[in-house]
Amino acid sequence: MRKRKSHNNDMVNENITRLEIIGHIGVEEHILINPPVKYGTNVVSKELAIEILERTVMIGGAAAFGYLTTLELGAQASIFTCVGRNDLFAEKIIRTLNKNLNYSNKYIRKELTNYFLSIWDKNSKQKQLYFHIDSDLSIDDVKNIEKTESDALLLFGLTQPSTTIEILKRYKKFGIPVSFVPNQTIIEYRQDHESILSQIKLLFVNQAEALNFTKTSSIDEAIKVLIRLIHTYPSIAAICVTQGDQCVLLIEQEHSVKKIRLPNRIEFTLGGGDVFASAVTTMFFSGENIEIACHKSTSIINALLETLNPFSSYNPLVLQ
Repeated sequence: MRKRKSHNNDMVNENITRLEIIGHIGVEEHILINPPVKYGTNVVSKELAIEILERTVMIGGAAAFGYLTTLELGAQASIFTCVGRNDLFAEKIIRTLNKNLNYSNKYIRKELTNYFLSIWDKNSKQKQLYFHIDSDLSIDDVKNIEKTESDALLLFGLTQPSTTIEILKRYKKFGIPVSFVPNQTIIEYRQDHESILSQIKLLFVNQAEALNFTKTSSIDEAIKVLIRLIHTYPSIAAICVTQGDQCVLLIEQEHSVKKIRLPNRIEFTLGGGDVFASAVTTMFFSGENIEIACHKSTSIINALLETLNPFSSYNPLVLQ
């Protein structure tokens, strides 16, 4: 990873946080195109011509975005994830991440490295994301996890809820608090919400995930359910519900719901939810008040996301 000085070290306090991160990583290919244009004179046989302007390959996945965000904020981070056993990209991923290593990363070898493809429209900056998760951690992979020196765990959603629950049980036994970002797997945890919520400190969901998790049809109804849940599980410090690029709804113990506005949208919002959750988690476990951590994270999210811009010349996750 190319070395670059963090510009956000003042966002964490003097007690350097050591964060362990568990989740997916993989190879992420980005293609920037001009919008399709029609050519030819025969109306029946007109086709679409796509001009590829730029192509780049970087390390992708929620765990990678969380790792970079934590380092940018001046904290320490390590990843526990899986990569391919024999493919070339796996070795490049490990080599790139280890160049900026604070303490040991752990890699479980699987058959293949996960692959993500993003196609960006130059004019609208909208993207189509395609991904194929070939590798994921299993219960057998996590049963041998030993207690680390980490101050907290940042856990991104895995394919199998049973693996997630096993991880949560082990870290609760270790006395290590957990920040959970289920991403789109939240619907898989509806039947196991007690196993999840009784063992986490922070929960991050977007609006669609909040509706799925609470089995409601409106965000107002979902918030009411989440308020009841957070009061049922006093170990939870806060639940953050992101609403696109507009605002974050913060639910705390014994407090009303607070709306925190997000800054103006930037061109590339790759991994925005993961970056926000990682920044808040890092600050919170460094001793910051959760509301202040949310406000600070929204104030720097543009800079953090610009670092992850796949077409930026200084993105440290781009494979060389």
